[in-house]
This record gives sequence, C-alpha cells and structure tokens, in this order.
Amino acid sequence: METSNRTISEQFSQGNFKEVYAYFANEAEWHIIGDRVLKGKATIIDFCDKMLIEMASSVVTNTNIIEDKNKIAIEGICIYTNKEHKQTQLNYCDTYLFETGKIKTITSYCILLNKE
Repeated sequence: METSNRTISEQFSQGNFKEVYAYFANEAEWHIIGDRVLKGKATIIDFCDKMLIEMASSVVTNTNIIEDKNKIAIEGICIYTNKEHKQTQLNYCDTYLFETGKIKTITSYCILLNKE
C-alpha cells in the first residue's frame, strides 16, 4: 500500500520525523524562514534527529490542511516548555512540494508566542 503525500506531510508536521525519512528526495531542501535552509536528505535527517530530543515533551497539533495534487500546506500549534521552564506556543505553517512521491521542498513559517 502506498503512503499518500498528505499522510507523509501530516507525520512530518507533527514531529514524527523518522516515519518520513524514506520519503525525502536526495536533493530535498527545507527552508525554515528567518532561520536556515537545510539542503540534502542527510542534512535534513541530521537536523530532525537533533530536534527530536528537544521536542520530546511537546504537544503538536495540525489544525488545518490544504491539499492540491503534489502540494500540501499544514497549519498547526506546538506547545512545549522552553529553556526558561516557561510554557511556550509555536504556531506553524509547513508547505510541501512533492516530485515522484518524494518530498522535494518544505518551507516552514514559525511564529513563537509565550504562554502566560
């Protein structure tokens, strides 16, 4: 059974990175707007492995999904405890471009909000 682009995108946006590694094109890019651009499957996987440690106690919820053939956009909320031990909310929008069943590009927009 083939995994859909939507399922792959949902898994990645929810932080279930390891389930998605096989679906990255070798030349994939991840543009995290205002932060960095990761180029190549191995570089993205290395970054995700480091993020998994930081996200261990996070609660991630996808709230809206827009799908059009080989393009997907997912909005969501991530709530976690930051380094200052304050509960923090990150709102995100991840856009995905697929080619031949593989992720070619992810573009992530993130807005950090402190929760009181």
